[in-house]
Amino acid sequence: MALARTLLETEKLLADLNRQLPPLIRETSRTVKEASGVVRDLRAEAKPVLAAAQQSLLKATAMLEEAKGAMANLADTTAGDSTLQESLAELRDAARSIRLLSDYLEQHPESLIYGK
Repeated sequence: MALARTLLETEKLLADLNRQLPPLIRETSRTVKEASGVVRDLRAEAKPVLAAAQQSLLKATAMLEEAKGAMANLADTTAGDSTLQESLAELRDAARSIRLLSDYLEQHPESLIYGK
C-alpha cells in the first residue's frame, strides 16, 4: 500500500516536472542567448576602449620618462657645485655690495663729489 502511494506520488511529481521543465528550459535558453549577446556587444565595445587606454598608458609612460630626465637635468643644474649656484652666490654678493654702497652714499652723499 505504501509502495503504491509512493509510486503514485512519484508519477504526479514526474508529471509536474514534465509540465514545468520545458518552459524552464526555454527561459534558460533565452537567458543564455541574451547573455551571450550582451557579452559579444561588451567585447566589441570594450576593444576600442582598451586600445585607447593602452595608448594613454603608453603616452603617460613616455611623459613620465621625459619628466624623469628633466628632473635629472634640474638636479644637475641645481647641485651645490653647479655654475648656476655659483652665479647666484655672486649675484647675492653683488646685491649686498650695492646695498652697502647705497647705505654709505645715503649717509655721505658728498663722497660722490669729493671721494671717500
